[in-house]
Formats: sequence, C-alpha cells, structure tokens
Amino acid sequence: MFPDHAAEAERRIHEVLTGNKPWPLPNEARAVLRILRDHKGARNAISIAALTEKTGLDAREVKEQVRSLVVDFKLKICGSRVQPYGYYVATSSEEIEAGIRPLYGEGVSLFRRVRALGGDQAVKEMEGQIRAALDQEAVNG
Repeated sequence: MFPDHAAEAERRIHEVLTGNKPWPLPNEARAVLRILRDHKGARNAISIAALTEKTGLDAREVKEQVRSLVVDFKLKICGSRVQPYGYYVATSSEEIEAGIRPLYGEGVSLFRRVRALGGDQAVKEMEGQIRAALDQEAVNG
C-alpha cells in the first residue's frame, strides 16, 4: 500500500525543519519534530510524558503539534498503542498501516455516537460533510 520510506521520511523532516512549505513551522511543532526525528520506527517510540518533559509543552499541546505535523506538513508520524507506547516517525508501510488501524476504529466509534444522537440521517450528513471537506483540501493542496 505504501512504499518503504525511511529515506523519504528523513528528507521530508529536513525539508519541513529548514523550509517554509506549506508555511513556516511554529516553534512548538519544531521542538516536537526535532525530538521525533530521533525516534524513527515503532520500536523507538517516545512517550507523551517524555515529549512533554523535553519540550516543556503539556500533553494536549504535544498532541496538537503532532496532529499539525501529520495533517498540515504531511509527515508520517504514528502513535503506538502497544509497547513501547508513544509517537514515532514511520519508516515502513507496515508501520503506517499499524498507525492507521486505531484511527479507523476511532472514526467508526465517532460515527456510532453521531448515529446514537442523531440517527442514520445525521450519519449521512456527516459523511457528506467529511467528503466535501477532504475533497476541498485535496483541491487546495
């Protein structure tokens, strides 16, 4: 599904740290990325507690910066929910797939909550809104 990409991951990290695409990297995200750069591969995951200690950011802010690095800067950063727990830069298709699996489960869980609260029509509306947002994002790059 995804090519092995350890070299590509390092190239992208370097590009993000030194460039301004899609925009300059905020200092908080830069601090998180500099640490994550040394945590390539799932077996080298770093815990949120360690990231908070090293960056001075709280756990919520660390999670937000990781989200931004993934969504805004397109870095392949995954979270491990098995030991060693924490974040890591994915270096293989297997690691990316392992990082996607729990996100899929979270998405299904959210749709179940929407259905419980608003019924099937609310789920259909949400699905349409999500598709439109993703399509717009793809157009905007």
